[in-house]
Amino acid sequence: QLERGVRVKTLCSLGISLEEVASYLDAEAKGDRDVVQALRDKYLCRTRGEIVRLQRIEALLKQSDKELIKMALSEPVIKDVPALRVVSKRDKGSYGETIGRLIGELCEMLFRPVNQKNLVKMSGPVMAIYHDQEYKENDADIEVAIPITGRIEVDEGMEVKNLPPARVLAVVHKGSYDTCLLYTSPSPRDQRGSRMPSSA
Repeated sequence: QLERGVRVKTLCSLGISLEEVASYLDAEAKGDRDVVQALRDKYLCRTRGEIVRLQRIEALLKQSDKELIKMALSEPVIKDVPALRVVSKRDKGSYGETIGRLIGELCEMLFRPVNQKNLVKMSGPVMAIYHDQEYKENDADIEVAIPITGRIEVDEGMEVKNLPPARVLAVVHKGSYDTCLLYTSPSPRDQRGSRMPSSA
């Protein structure tokens, strides 16, 4: 009992709910390795998502005071974005579910041993590229991209590409993706989609 209590406390300290801890320990006791691994992967994805969120905050705090103040007030800022080498994946669905899922899949791939061995690192905040010319509730054409450095190996359906430099209208939104107000103004050089950072 003491050992189980220590394990429960340790798992809870990782941000796992009591209900999830119970499911994990039950599967472990039954020797159900598939369930145990699935739960571990779920928690790992959640942790990596939090890492991405904190890295976005870090990138924001590194901005100049003038830009930071404007962003904090949610005022749109026009700025020049340099060319970026990114790894991306594209899919269709609702904004919240699709963006969150694609971020998780890309992060899982970035942190694989083979890519960590090749010194693959994120070099900027996660971005979403919206390929539709109008708002769609459930069938939005969304591409999530993460700026990277290093030699990377990707899964089928993912792509490494170079985004050209562009002048963009940027705004910071704090909250869920579903409540995000999108300021879209595609460059004449790229009418196929508008690029903006994902919400913090």
